[in-house]
Amino acid sequence: MQGMLASYRRAGSGISFYRMMSLIGIVISVMFGVVFLYIYPGKNELIWDRALVFVTSVVIYLASFNKRLRPKALYIAAGGLFYLFTLQILFAAARHNLEFNYVIALFLTLQAIAISFRSVKQAIYYLSFSNSLLILLSATIVDESANSVMIISAIMGSSLLILAIVRSKTAFQRSMKFQKELLQTIVSKTEDAIFLTDWEGIIYEATDKAEELFGYTPEELPGLDISDFRKHRLTEEEDQEGIGHLVRDRFWNDEIIMKRKDGTEFDAFIQISYIHRFEKDYLVYRIRDISDDLAAKQELIRAKEEAEQAAIAKSEFLATMSHEIRTPMNGVIGMTELLSHTPLTNEQCEFVDTIKTSGENLLVIINDILDFSKIESGKVELEQENFDLHEMVRDVMRILTPMAETKNLSLNSIIRKDIPRFLTGDPTRIRQVLINLLGNAVKFTETGSVSLEAELRGKRGDVYDLLFKVKDTGIGIANDKLEKLFESFSQVDSSTTRKYGGTGLGLAISKRLVNLMSGDITVKSTVGNGSTFSFQISLKKGEDTDSALANNAPNKVVNVDQLRVLVAEDNLVNQQVISLMLQNFGIKPLMANNGVEALEILSENEVDIVFMDLQMPEMDGLEATRHILTGENIYGSIPEVIAMTANALKEDEERCLEVGMTGFITKPVQLDILRQTLSSRVEESL
Repeated sequence: MQGMLASYRRAGSGISFYRMMSLIGIVISVMFGVVFLYIYPGKNELIWDRALVFVTSVVIYLASFNKRLRPKALYIAAGGLFYLFTLQILFAAARHNLEFNYVIALFLTLQAIAISFRSVKQAIYYLSFSNSLLILLSATIVDESANSVMIISAIMGSSLLILAIVRSKTAFQRSMKFQKELLQTIVSKTEDAIFLTDWEGIIYEATDKAEELFGYTPEELPGLDISDFRKHRLTEEEDQEGIGHLVRDRFWNDEIIMKRKDGTEFDAFIQISYIHRFEKDYLVYRIRDISDDLAAKQELIRAKEEAEQAAIAKSEFLATMSHEIRTPMNGVIGMTELLSHTPLTNEQCEFVDTIKTSGENLLVIINDILDFSKIESGKVELEQENFDLHEMVRDVMRILTPMAETKNLSLNSIIRKDIPRFLTGDPTRIRQVLINLLGNAVKFTETGSVSLEAELRGKRGDVYDLLFKVKDTGIGIANDKLEKLFESFSQVDSSTTRKYGGTGLGLAISKRLVNLMSGDITVKSTVGNGSTFSFQISLKKGEDTDSALANNAPNKVVNVDQLRVLVAEDNLVNQQVISLMLQNFGIKPLMANNGVEALEILSENEVDIVFMDLQMPEMDGLEATRHILTGENIYGSIPEVIAMTANALKEDEERCLEVGMTGFITKPVQLDILRQTLSSRVEESL
């Protein structure tokens, strides 16, 4: 390929051009000499003229090999001879009254010389010179016949045609020159090694990059078989398959191992193109060393695997820490809640409330960290279920009302009438965002009010674009601090953490949850005048049939003290907490320290509900549940199994439901949650 480009450059040089023209002059002069010897044997004038052309052409041809000869000097010499030959022909034609043979010689000379020029400007100068001299010399012609005038007119007319031909030729040459220069630039700039071979893979030409990549000299590459550069030669079957690709698609590529002249190997990306030119088949090989690229790719894969392992390790660590923290927290919060239902002095009530509040705050932190970890790892999946927007907002306000009342804040909500009451979405995650935003608003507001507004921003069929606004009259946030609000583990001021507490995860979690729901969250704030947090999400209109029936259903009298309950729990403190909670409802539960004991108790006792811990010695809760749910002939009636565990991750709940458990309660167990669970089981049995 480099050789071809060198040929292009040589063909474009002045020396090679005039060398080519001199060869043409030699051939034509010999042909003219032979013709005139036979046609006009008595007229030797043109023969000598052609002989002069022949000799001059030979001299120019031989001179072109002199490396010290400058192309400009050769151009001047050849150009002068062109004009001299033309002048000689013109005088000869005029002296012989424009006889036919002289006219033919003149016409062919004009044509050959004019076309040989490399620019339109040169051709115009030459034709102007020759035609002006022809008109001037025609005055000396004695025979002023009409034929002479017609011949002169024809020659002058043909000059215009020759000029048009020269113009087209030079335009074509400029185009070819541009294409050659462009090809040269592209090939010289590419980082790929390029080979031109025949159909069998024998190398014709190669670029400098090919020589550099494979370690061969320019003289060594031509004639080599490019297949020898492969580490493993193609089998006959592989060769036929490659040929099929090339014939069908005229293109083929692959990644292979190639070897250099010194035997060293490297990974290569190879592209082969098939071209058919001048009745011959050629292959163009583009070869690139991709060893560094593959090494970088392997490094990225390794880094990705390490990151995934680190993420798994982090998730496992968080799950373990969550379990380990929730287990003692179950004892703290559970006992505190039970203690709050006993006769206490006012001072004791304050102590219990402080313990309970501290425990709940710690639980919020644990939940935030777990939620953030799940969101980061992409394990949060949004549910799509029917829910009552009004009921959800009431639940949120009911949760935050005690906190607002302690600060004498006005807490209210407004839902615009054009919003459907029943919607389809993930009410748990929407509730979580609202609690985070309203909780922050109450936390950072000392006087005034906190409000929640829900309004309709647009409607597309049964899809409603809803905007939720949480406004407060709190301390506000400076504009230069707003960008930090939604960063993980970040608060706008360190003094905020000291005064109000928190992990700085609430808003980060809220933003990511809203983003998961294809929405966005924004904030406007003025220091001293409060803040407004807004988020917009799109929800489909839901069905209200089941909810309406449920709301119209009469209240049932729930009596849970008749339920027969077994608790499988290996932690003694948690056994005591759950036992006391159940006794608070009039239930005296059976207790098992592990899955094996639970199976033994069930073989001897009729039980309605089993509260099953997951992590227990000898037999864990999942394995015990499988035995329970498949052992009707052994244990009599099969009880309902409900998980009661410190494993609070979503995947833990999914595993429990997969084995057949019907409920999932996370520790610390709250008395209200336990009451609701028991009550729902009694209602289902009615």
